[in-house]
Amino acid sequence: MSRNVFSKNVSFIRNVGTSVKANKTWLFFESLVLEAANLKPGDRIEMTVVMDKRALVFKKSDIGDHVVSRRKRAGQTKERPLMDRCNEQISVVIRQRKRIDILVADGILIVREEQSFDFCVFDRPALQGSDLKKFRLMSLPSGAGLATKALESTGFFEPVFGGDILSEAVETYKFNFPDGASYWGDLRKLHPDYLEPVDAVWLSPSCTKYSLLVGQGSAGGFLEGMGPFYANLVLASQAKIVLIEEIIPYFGSRSYEHLKMLLQHSFPYITQMNLNAFDFGSPAGRNRGYVVMSQSPLENFKWPEPKIPDHRRPTIEQTIGKDWENRAPFRETRGTVMEGLLNKSGNNNFKADKNYTLVKPNDTRMAALVASYSKIQVTSSYLLHPDHPNLWRPFTSWEASRILDIPDDFGFPESISETKRMYMIGNGVDCRVAKAIGIEAAYHLMMSRLGANSNRPAPVQTESWMKVDPNGQFSFVLGA
Repeated sequence: MSRNVFSKNVSFIRNVGTSVKANKTWLFFESLVLEAANLKPGDRIEMTVVMDKRALVFKKSDIGDHVVSRRKRAGQTKERPLMDRCNEQISVVIRQRKRIDILVADGILIVREEQSFDFCVFDRPALQGSDLKKFRLMSLPSGAGLATKALESTGFFEPVFGGDILSEAVETYKFNFPDGASYWGDLRKLHPDYLEPVDAVWLSPSCTKYSLLVGQGSAGGFLEGMGPFYANLVLASQAKIVLIEEIIPYFGSRSYEHLKMLLQHSFPYITQMNLNAFDFGSPAGRNRGYVVMSQSPLENFKWPEPKIPDHRRPTIEQTIGKDWENRAPFRETRGTVMEGLLNKSGNNNFKADKNYTLVKPNDTRMAALVASYSKIQVTSSYLLHPDHPNLWRPFTSWEASRILDIPDDFGFPESISETKRMYMIGNGVDCRVAKAIGIEAAYHLMMSRLGANSNRPAPVQTESWMKVDPNGQFSFVLGA
């Protein structure tokens, strides 16, 4: 096998398990994997077995003996590729019910079992985006990439790597950041050798319902165990600064303590702050904890603390636009789930009159958008028609994007449903806050770089008839 198989950069890594079909190893390649390789329905594929490396190479070829099939789901206009392979040759190389890594480049898929990561057998591939010049950013778990887009919008950061276990999140991330690489799978399976050096890491640890479970039988993160995995990936990335965001109770968990203590040796400078998006001008409250960890002193980093006067706060209509009335259909209150929510009673906080369940366009405050927004609930906000008090509707994903100030150049692939879009937005961050923190982080990185450069001896300027050797010794150049 040629050692320059990775002459093209790897843009995607899929970690998945093999299946069994007719007592043979069955490989199934999802649409997202094939699209990452720029393979289309009808393309012919040639499979090569590399026995000494125990790897399979699938490559687009006119002489290929397999054709990429097509899939079209109801409600979608675009056909998407699918491919599966199952034969004796595959079974000899890849065992049944084993996890594999699929490395994806343009027109190439390389499959091997997860157990080995010796990239030198293929000439270790440079990940796509490795030649970018701005501050290099890795996001884990990346989700759909809301925080990544916020940091990119500052002009200081280039996203080079993101990873998540949710297929729709990875597909949306790749859709918005095609110049970087991405990983689809369990982050516990992401080997550090896959990571190129970066300058900054945005870390949004899985919260596992800390807000409900900490101190109530959840073991406070003792049973989660993700902290060491996140720390291992951060250390492997060679980042200079780590930005961590999560719901506030997470930072009191044992999982966070693991993460913090494992990183503290390499990132001894730490600062923490709770910030609410409402203070940054968002109509939706979103109180989150943020931590910044750095290899260099954080004397140049300052937490943003904006306070917007009530008379200058934007209304919901100013945030989502004046055409809200015709953007989506309204529903009647009578006979729907909303009628039950408005009539809830009891001595608890789960009543409509204690929440912003129904809000009008001229209101300036609403409840936070959450991942479970599509499940109509009293603690979420829905738009009430100001002229027809019996009519209401959920906010659309486009409106939710405006509420969270997601940059206009962020989009969703056509294949992502409205429910999934709202789920990923609800799982994301308010971009006002992320952007403000990103600007401070970039300033800190720039000042740190200038400080490091200032300790270096200035280059000696000499005339053309003089030269300086590595020891600083001057000499004349004869004949100059």
